[in-house]
Amino acid sequence: MLDSSLPSTSWPILVLLASSLLLRTKVNVSCVEKVQHKCCLELGAGLGLTGLTLCKLGPKQAVLTDYAEPVLRNLQNNLEIS
Repeated sequence: MLDSSLPSTSWPILVLLASSLLLRTKVNVSCVEKVQHKCCLELGAGLGLTGLTLCKLGPKQAVLTDYAEPVLRNLQNNLEIS
């Protein structure tokens, strides 16, 4: 269950980045090729929007990190429901 005391929105630029990554994969294969079969690390994942989007591109492994335990619980929940 989400911790309601934590922010529940992403920075607007992250929404733009996620959208851009997904759109580019439909038009330009090079974005996918840069990620596929690579190990990717996201520091300060927060809600996980960027990391979850990255996972759609097919990396070998993706590691999403954050610091605070409540944020990590929310991130885990978001990973499970997506």
